[in-house]
Parts: sequence; structure tokens; C-alpha cells
Amino acid sequence: MTPRTLLAGALLLCACPNEPMSGGATVSATDATTTTDANVPDVPTTSATTTSGSATLTACEKKALATQATAGLRCPCEVTEGNYADVDGCIADFVAAANDPCLCDLEADPAHAPYVACLADAAVRYQDCLAPLMCSDEDAFYTCNGTYADAVAACDEPAKASVGAVSILCDGTPAFTCGAGGTISTHYVCDGEPDCKDMSDEAPALCTFVCADGQQILAFNKCDGAPDCDDMSDEAIALCYFSCDEGLEIPKTWVCDGNLDCADKTDEAACP
Repeated sequence: MTPRTLLAGALLLCACPNEPMSGGATVSATDATTTTDANVPDVPTTSATTTSGSATLTACEKKALATQATAGLRCPCEVTEGNYADVDGCIADFVAAANDPCLCDLEADPAHAPYVACLADAAVRYQDCLAPLMCSDEDAFYTCNGTYADAVAACDEPAKASVGAVSILCDGTPAFTCGAGGTISTHYVCDGEPDCKDMSDEAPALCTFVCADGQQILAFNKCDGAPDCDDMSDEAIALCYFSCDEGLEIPKTWVCDGNLDCADKTDEAACP
């Protein structure tokens, strides 16, 4: 398995899950608590909940608890791997990157509530998958990552408008203004599927890529892993990949997406 394949599954922060967790932290039915793992001295682990007392949590609150729990599971390994000096700092970065309060704002709109609920369920399943693992269980860790990635992709497919709203409002992605009014995420411009009512996001003048030899192709075919230009300039490394300061090359679409794909974090260092 190549580093790029591994990175594709790594949607959250660290490269290994938790040390033995004395049974593991899970999303349970009572309040969120913090405990100390006897196997990792002075390292707090988190047990999150889906309800608080008798009040049922909203989907975004449920996701926030799962995020906190997952951070508690993963951050001891981040410290062990030398990626963080302390668990608290790791957890703070993990929770901040998830930006769950923004999802709570989106959930208030009935149009986006089903998408937030789907993300919450995916986060809980991901946390449950990590709970019994040790830092050394790398294969199992990547299996959990892949399962989580598939779950999020399943949420994304039927909810393109909601994904775009999260991208703009929570991740800071620039918005594209359609010719007839309204906005969409720039991620959807020239993707081969009209998202503006007037189809201005797929206008030929906007969505044509000119190859180095002058040939013209549709822009959404650029950097898709299959050369469409006769001279293959649409798949050039400089065009399609970002070089981390450490030397790893990742797809440019992974830059400033809210996920740390470079071990040195340079892919998220200069983001808005």
C-alpha cells in the first residue's frame, strides 16, 4: 500500500489509533466523561454519549461528542508518534478542525438536517471502530479510515447542495456566483454537472482546459488520473499535485480541505 493510498483514507488527524483503552471509549447513552487510561499514564480518554440526561441530542451534538471521543482515542497515539507534545493540544486541534458548531448552524435548516444526521452516524461508527484498537493495529486503523470514508461518501452523494453549504460556510471554500443569481461551492464549477440553474458553472468559456500543445479538453477531465491531452499535460505533476515541505506529493484538491494530509501540516498552513 502506497503512502498516497494510505492518505486517501486518512480523513482525520493521526496515523494510528489509541493505546489499549481498558475496554475502549464508546458512544454510550449517558453524559460525556473523561477518564485516565491505566495503560497510558496521565493520558485522558473520552467516553462520549448520544443523550444528556433525559434530553435527546441533536445530530450535530451527537457528532460533536463522537468527535471528542475519537480525539480521546487517537491523540495518545499522536503523542506516542511524536506528532504532538501533549494530548490536550492534539484534542483541541482535532475538535477545532471538525468545526461541529458550524454543522449545528446548518442543521437548523431542514434542507441540510438529513445530511448532518448522516455525518453524525458516520462519526459515531468511526469512533466505535477505533475504540478497541491499539496504536500498533495499523491495518485495522486503515480499515476504519476506509469505512469512515465510504460512509461520508454515501452521505455526500445524494446531498450535493448540503455538501456545498458545508464547504462554503464551514470550510471557507470560495463561492461561485451563478449568472442567474445564487451561489455554489467552487468545488462544483466545471465538474461536468450543471449546478446553477442557468448552467453558467459549466460554460465552455469557463470550463475548457488548453493542453500544452494547444489541444482543448473539458476542464473536469484535468487531473483525473487519465491523460486526455495527447501530450499528457493535463496530468502534469506540477499542475495536479502539491508538494509538502517534507517531500510527499498529494493531490492539490486535498489542500485546504480541513484535513491534515502532509505530516508537516503544510497542506493546511496557508489556508483562509
